[in-house]
Amino acid sequence: MSDAQTSVIWHVRCRPDTSAEDHRRVLELLTGFTPQVQPLPPLAALAQVKGSLRFFGVNAGELATRFRVQALVQTGIDTHIGVADTWATAATASVHFGPAGVRYFPDHRAVQDFLGPLPIRALHGIGPLLTELRPKYGQVTGLRC
Repeated sequence: MSDAQTSVIWHVRCRPDTSAEDHRRVLELLTGFTPQVQPLPPLAALAQVKGSLRFFGVNAGELATRFRVQALVQTGIDTHIGVADTWATAATASVHFGPAGVRYFPDHRAVQDFLGPLPIRALHGIGPLLTELRPKYGQVTGLRC
């Protein structure tokens, strides 16, 4: 499956000490990469980059790295970016970013390898109530990412 069909969602997370004004600057810079940006106050954003990949001629992970470097150079603002095929996986990845500040999943196998060892409470969107249900229903198996 091609990158244009899988990992096209970015979750961009600013450092906790980022001001609201600096977050706005990151959002403005982000619109130079894709017009499909959804701010997530206080310090994050979702971006759909499927349409941008052909224009920039790279995959979504390489484009995220370009954005991160540009944000650092032009604004001095550090970001961490998760790149996946769903917003929840991208949001989880932006917390567990790689050495370059970007966590990119080129295929579903990479998503499974990343999510598999994480405790259920580490998954974005899983609160205490769902965490408590896991022992009741046992190990979750057969999930398709």
